[in-house]
Amino acid sequence: MRLIPLIFLLACFCVHAQNSRFFPQEQLLIPACNNQEDPDCVENFFQEKVYDFLNDSLHYDAFSKFKKDTLKTYITLVFNDDGKMENDLSFVSVGEKEFNTEKGPELKTLLSDTLKVKLINRKPLPDISEHAFRFSYRIVKDTNALRLTKLPIKENYTGGYIEEFPRFTDCKEVARGEEKSCFQQQLFNHIRNNFQYPKSASGEGAQGTVYVTFTINEKGRVTNIQTRGRRADLEFEAGRIIRMLPPVEPGKRNGKPAEKVFSIPIGFRLN
Repeated sequence: MRLIPLIFLLACFCVHAQNSRFFPQEQLLIPACNNQEDPDCVENFFQEKVYDFLNDSLHYDAFSKFKKDTLKTYITLVFNDDGKMENDLSFVSVGEKEFNTEKGPELKTLLSDTLKVKLINRKPLPDISEHAFRFSYRIVKDTNALRLTKLPIKENYTGGYIEEFPRFTDCKEVARGEEKSCFQQQLFNHIRNNFQYPKSASGEGAQGTVYVTFTINEKGRVTNIQTRGRRADLEFEAGRIIRMLPPVEPGKRNGKPAEKVFSIPIGFRLN
C-alpha cells in the first residue's frame, strides 16, 4: 500500500521538473499595462502600436500596389536582462516585399528605440524566450484614400516561448543552444551536395537568386514549399533541392512539437 503513493510522488516530481524549463512563461511588464502581468493588454498594446505606424505610412506608394487586401505583420521580439530589445535576435516583417523592404526596418527601429520592458519569469541561458505577435489589417481602398481596419487575432499571446530548432540526424546529440547552428550547417551541406545547375540556365549564362520558403511540420516533414525568382528553371531546381530534405526531428515550442517556417536564398552563380 505504501508503494503507490511513492510512485505517484516521483511521477509528479518528474513532470514538474520537465515543465519548469518552459513554465511559467516569461512575461513582459510595460507601463501601458501598469507594469502588471497581463498578456491581453500587452498584445493590444503592440497591435495598436503597429496600427498607428501603418496609418502613418498610408501615403507610401507601395501601399496602393498591394495585390491582396490584407496586410499581415509578423513580430518576434527577444529582450536582454535590462529589458531592451535584442535587434540581432528579433524579427519584424510587415506586408509585401516592396513595402517590407523599407517599412520593416523602420518598424523594427521604432520598437527598438521606444520599448523598455520589465521581465518576470526570466529564463536562464542558453534558453531564450521569444515573444511573438501576429496581426492582420484589412486595407480598404476608398475613392480618394486608403484606410485600415483591424482583423481579429487568431492566436492569442500568452507570454514568451522557448523554441527549439528541428534536428537532422547528425544534430541529435548537440548541446542545448547549439541546435540552430547545427541545423543551418546541415541545411547548407544538403544544398551543396544536391545542387545541380540547370543546363537551360547555364547554356544562356543565366544567374540569379531564388528565395525559398518552406515549413517543417510537427512530424518533421517538409511542406508548403514556395519559390520566388526570375527564371522558372532556377525556381524548379531550388524547389527540387528542398523537396529532397529528409525527415527530421521536428522543432519544438515550449517542449511540444511545432511547425516552423524557413525562408532562405539559394544563389545560382556561374564561375
